[in-house]
Amino acid sequence: MSTPCTSTRSENVAGLRISVRISPYKPLANPAPGWDAALPAMWPATTSTLVAGAHDAVLIDGLVADAESQVLADWVQASGRHLKRVYVTHGHVDHFLGLAGLLAASPGADLVCLPQVLSEATAQLEAEGMAVWDGLFPGQLPQQLAQPTALSGPLEVEGRPLHVLDVGRSDTSPTTIVHVLDADAVLSGDLVR
Repeated sequence: MSTPCTSTRSENVAGLRISVRISPYKPLANPAPGWDAALPAMWPATTSTLVAGAHDAVLIDGLVADAESQVLADWVQASGRHLKRVYVTHGHVDHFLGLAGLLAASPGADLVCLPQVLSEATAQLEAEGMAVWDGLFPGQLPQQLAQPTALSGPLEVEGRPLHVLDVGRSDTSPTTIVHVLDADAVLSGDLVR
């Protein structure tokens, strides 16, 4: 697996810093039936975004593979901020499956999504769904699986709101985005590629 690249927006806007980690494209072991074998089958890059205040942070979306999630955990720890929460924009497991290690290294942090996203996330973790993901990434999925719970209360960093908006459908439904008004940013998950 290649090393994920990092792109960081280093300006502080209203006391918030937004840093984005981009995982590389990953080769697929078992592409979809009918795939042209002359073409490489790749899983697209995935972003994880850290919204950090002076002391605390919230991570928007995680990663699927065990090794890349460890790199993500090290990146979050290197930020020097206390991770309070991980928010998942939609129910596909490539945005949360590998987060158990990160959560174990971040005491008190929880993994959440909107209640309407939770049913898709839970269905993805059932045996049939996991068989699909294991077929795509054999030997790369973590032994301990992370599972989100329903968000209750506001999503915020040090009292600054992160506005969660249900935008309907992207590559699944429902899909949400996070509007960080204080930083003039929209964190779009898979809505924009």
